[in-house]
Amino acid sequence: MDFQYGGLSYTLEAGKRKKVEEAMGNHVLNALGARGMTKLEYDEDGKIVNEDKNTRDAIQRLRDFKIRQVLVYNERNERRKAAGQSYDVPTDTVKRYAVELGIELLKPYVMAEAEKGQIGKLTFENEQLKLQMNEMMKQMAEFMGKGEPKITTKEVPEGMVRCDVCGDLVKENRFKSHLNFKHQIKDTG
Repeated sequence: MDFQYGGLSYTLEAGKRKKVEEAMGNHVLNALGARGMTKLEYDEDGKIVNEDKNTRDAIQRLRDFKIRQVLVYNERNERRKAAGQSYDVPTDTVKRYAVELGIELLKPYVMAEAEKGQIGKLTFENEQLKLQMNEMMKQMAEFMGKGEPKITTKEVPEGMVRCDVCGDLVKENRFKSHLNFKHQIKDTG
């Protein structure tokens, strides 16, 4: 573990001991105690008091710290996914902790095949309804003698969708964000 004190950097390897003055020791314990750093106490004969218990406690604190790091990463990505934000790539350290602890990291989220199929179906139905509406508007315009209707159906390039609210072309993977930020419509589905 690396730490700094008094403008100097120090490295202490796991299982090693370093004798320091009390102020520096308290500083390091505050910063690294959650990662298993432990203060050793000696008896009158110079032997460490409760060494086995201190070691077990330190190992458990380090394990709890690693679990917390992986869980916080997963929870943060769940919130990002729910908010329509991009996937946050885990650091090498978080990946190593997850493998060591056997905890599965969230994978980059992609739209499920069922969702893609549903969106494709709805997009097709929407285009069909626009065509029907256009025909009806033409008939109505002819009946009323007012000329051509204003609703038009334009080709939508692959990978894009047309926003029904404003008519803008938006990339499929950005559509939820578009609705959320431009129109303040939260996607609850």
